[in-house]
Amino acid sequence: MNICKQKLMGGGGKIMTVHRLGKVILSQLLCIGAVFSACTDDEVFNQTTKALQVSVSTETPAESRAIIDGGYLPDGASIGVTLIAEDGSAYDGQAFTNLQYTAAGEGSSQTWSSATPASLSITAGKVIAYYPYYDSDDFDLKAVPVETTSQTDYMYAKPVTGINMVSPAANLTMQHAMTDIRINVKKGTYTGTGEVTKITAKAPAFATSATMDVETGVFANVSGSGAQFVQELTGTAISSGNVVHDFLIVPDVKSTSGEVSIFVIIDGKKFAVTVPYTECFQQGFAYTYNLTLDNAALTLDGVNVAKWGVKAEVDESLQFYDDQYIVEIQVPSDNYTYGHNIDGFIGTIDWGDGTTTEYTTEKVMPVHTYATAGDYVVVAEGKIKALDSYRIYDNGMYRTPTPKIKKIINIGKDMGVKFMGEAFYGQTLLSEIVPGALDGCTEVTSFYQTFRGCTNLASIPIGLFNKCTKVTNFSYTFEDCSSLTSIPEALFDKCTEVNDFSCTFCNCYKLQTIPVGLFDKCTKVTSFAWTFGDNEFNSKKMEIVSIPRGLFDKCTEVTTFKGAFKGCTKISEIPSGLFDKNTKVTNFDFTFGYCSGLQAIPEGLFDKCTEVTNFGGTFHACISIQAIPEGLFDYNTKVTSFMGYSSHYYGCFSSCVSLQSIPEGLFDNCTEVTDFGKIGDNNNNGIFALTNISAIPEGLFDKNTKVTSFDGAFSKCNNLLAIPTGLFDNCPEVTDFNGTFQGCASLQTIPEGLFKYNTKVTDFGYTFDECASLQTIPQGLFDNNTEVTNFLHIFDKCTALQTIPMGLFDYNTEVTSFSYAFYQCRNLKSIPVGLFDYNTKVTNFDGTFYYCDDLTEIPAGLFDNNTKVTSFHSTFSVPVFLIH
Repeated sequence: MNICKQKLMGGGGKIMTVHRLGKVILSQLLCIGAVFSACTDDEVFNQTTKALQVSVSTETPAESRAIIDGGYLPDGASIGVTLIAEDGSAYDGQAFTNLQYTAAGEGSSQTWSSATPASLSITAGKVIAYYPYYDSDDFDLKAVPVETTSQTDYMYAKPVTGINMVSPAANLTMQHAMTDIRINVKKGTYTGTGEVTKITAKAPAFATSATMDVETGVFANVSGSGAQFVQELTGTAISSGNVVHDFLIVPDVKSTSGEVSIFVIIDGKKFAVTVPYTECFQQGFAYTYNLTLDNAALTLDGVNVAKWGVKAEVDESLQFYDDQYIVEIQVPSDNYTYGHNIDGFIGTIDWGDGTTTEYTTEKVMPVHTYATAGDYVVVAEGKIKALDSYRIYDNGMYRTPTPKIKKIINIGKDMGVKFMGEAFYGQTLLSEIVPGALDGCTEVTSFYQTFRGCTNLASIPIGLFNKCTKVTNFSYTFEDCSSLTSIPEALFDKCTEVNDFSCTFCNCYKLQTIPVGLFDKCTKVTSFAWTFGDNEFNSKKMEIVSIPRGLFDKCTEVTTFKGAFKGCTKISEIPSGLFDKNTKVTNFDFTFGYCSGLQAIPEGLFDKCTEVTNFGGTFHACISIQAIPEGLFDYNTKVTSFMGYSSHYYGCFSSCVSLQSIPEGLFDNCTEVTDFGKIGDNNNNGIFALTNISAIPEGLFDKNTKVTSFDGAFSKCNNLLAIPTGLFDNCPEVTDFNGTFQGCASLQTIPEGLFKYNTKVTDFGYTFDECASLQTIPQGLFDNNTEVTNFLHIFDKCTALQTIPMGLFDYNTEVTSFSYAFYQCRNLKSIPVGLFDYNTKVTNFDGTFYYCDDLTEIPAGLFDNNTKVTSFHSTFSVPVFLIH
């Protein structure tokens, strides 16, 4: 696509700007005398006609693989070729319609020939072609049958004009006419084999047949809407790589909303995902549904939409003017209405198709209908209030611009643009930013979410923000740019006023490196929250392999590193002293969460960060870390939480499955801590949940007198053999022991008086649930816990437990639930008389002794004093006659 601009003097000395956009078609002026002068007399008389020559290439898929892969049709392929006069009439009065041309060879050396080639004269004609060849006596150029049963990649070529005996070669570029629905299934946390045996896709917009106009590729007579497409697979396992399958469909463009239902059978189990759509499916587009299989479900990671097409060429040497906003867009179909991402525009827009519109009053989201599909360069000249691709407020409602921008070419500095927040948000076709395109953004102060969701953007130009010296906010600028692979060096060197890098590159899953000194000039930054991390809690893996030494040394004002490297699974090392200069930091919540390749924690990592209050999830799921350095938190005396502040509560070391020991005195200087566990999504997220520690140091919590919660603190510590005596003696403020030792399968005993000094506890739910080796309960274990209200599941699945101490709950008069308290205690022999006599406020005994298979007798009057009970559902599984 060439853009030529000239400044011309108009009448009265007025400066006029002339744009010439589009492809330049050079007319061939035939000089018969000149032709004949180069020939002999015999050649003159013999060369009255010449056979039509054909060469064929295909669109190169921009984002998604097509059924026809690569740039050429396969060897032996046949196309239908029609030659007509340029005015649409018969060429020289002859019917050169649907001639079969066949390929020989592959790639650039491929040749095409026909047994009945068209004969060219001096008359100029145009050539129309389609694939695959359709042999029919009643052939109709406007109605070639299309069907999905064979999964054929039907294609067509835009007409090639100016063909005659002097220019006999028609170079045809075949374009995809179908719609590609690609199902991409990848393995997440799923631990099975992952063999995929069937993939099914269904939607109201999925049709099975149509007719195609071979000149335009447009479908008509669409039928079979609401079809289901099914593919049986054999020997295809996710463990060996992504399982990908394409369905070619006929899109029913009348169906503008509905749901795509995807079903995948994996290891014999059926998984389902439903995805809504709010626009019609377009011909020649690929829709990729990215699915991830976890142990719980198959979930959607996102839908990539891309045109199958050849990138248009733009002359990068052009001069751009300060009052012009220039982008290249892709129009997917004929008669398509495009909404531009301009808010409050006054001026003139050249739409690139020969149409110009002038706006004399502020226009919100100018729209234009293109008669023909293709790539166009749009030039807006004038004043702009803002650029916004997310939503523009217009006359009492929000409107969303059309996401069809492919390339950003220029934003003029005289246009008045001061805010670039969400300017190109969700422009999934954007693949290129011309160097210097943002040089006019000298007054811009915020790039908040500017390129968020530009999933096709693979690179950032060097010096993109060099002229943007007033920027203070880069939060979410490149979030979800999932194709971005690198960051230019010195990208922010001129942006010395920036204070926020929150989520700047979060969810950029292909980003591999961080330039050394990237933030050296950004001395006013206060936030690096999620800057390089995955902020969606979906366990996706980031590709960053290392953290440059001294990356944050110049950023002395930083207060948060929350989630900064979350999900960077390939980072194996944290540079020593990484945070030594960041003395004002208060938050390390999830900073290295899910960094599964991290091998060790450097000694003294947080020694200089004396203002920190939050270490929630800092090393959550760092599955390769085996040890915690001694004194890691010795200088963090203001810490109040090791569990985070969000709805996703995870302990500092939870799910560090290789962690085998805890240093003595680890928390001795953290006297302000209020929680080592917190009720969140489940009970397996406490400070040391899901680790392989075998012992707890004596006095570990002796200095943590303000702690209120140990929810899930040691849950699923399968190797834990014992609990130190007096572990919680100095924690008088605790109210919550929910799930504290849940799933500690090797734990055999509970120390006497373990909760003696925790008089404010209200919740003992799940505390010893699934402690399968626990054999006894100490007498009077809960005697001092008079405020407890919940014993839900407390000894559930303690299969080695044989007895319950007499009077175990005598002092717990506020309890309201014993639901499933001894559920599946299969070796329990008896129930003490009067066990619940003093628990007069209980309302629920559901499942309390269910599956206690060795119970031989139930004491008479066991529930006589529990007059407020509303449910005894499945309290016992023993025969009724045993109940007195």
